[in-house]
Amino acid sequence: MAVTRSKKPAEKTQEATKKKTDEEESEEEEEQKLQANSKKIKKQPKETKKAAPKKANKKADKKDDEEADKKDDPIEEEVPNKEAAEEDDAIEEESVKKVVKNTKAKSTHVSGVKGYTREQYAKYKSLVKELENCKIPELKNMLSANDLPMWGNKGLLVFKVADGKTLGKIPKCPKCHGGNPRFNYKAGTYFCPGIDRNPCFKKFTMEELPREEWKD
Repeated sequence: MAVTRSKKPAEKTQEATKKKTDEEESEEEEEQKLQANSKKIKKQPKETKKAAPKKANKKADKKDDEEADKKDDPIEEEVPNKEAAEEDDAIEEESVKKVVKNTKAKSTHVSGVKGYTREQYAKYKSLVKELENCKIPELKNMLSANDLPMWGNKGLLVFKVADGKTLGKIPKCPKCHGGNPRFNYKAGTYFCPGIDRNPCFKKFTMEELPREEWKD
């Protein structure tokens, strides 16, 4: 039967010390390796992430190309349509004529008086002042000489004579062939009441019923 030799205390202490020393050395080696690895990691440049290429927008690119072409190409002048231009000129000319016509009408007539021009109205007003000094029989004689009705007050008689001397004698109504049309100098129109109990009620413009020569 083999006898096991027990180790002495001194040998145990040496073995423990050696084991501890070996462990410390291995720990130092591992620590040195870790430090070396960390330095390598620090020295390595960081990789930058490359941005992913954007998807090409065909419509946007096409629009940009067209705008670039427009900038590079010379500006094309629009060729005007000849017929449209002539039509615009005709419209403009017609509107100018209307304006001129209206201007003349306004300048030759007194406001609110369509039956007389400015000159005629001035003559009429002057005759009214002159005829106001006449007596009623004298005014009726003037109307009778021109085959015009002699009824009415003095103011109406003065108006009839002054109007006749300004524009001429009012003719008989061409519709009823006997009525005496009455003149509305503000509107520039005539109205025939008819003869006695036979009404006419015909209206005329100044162009439709031209005046005749006045007899003094």
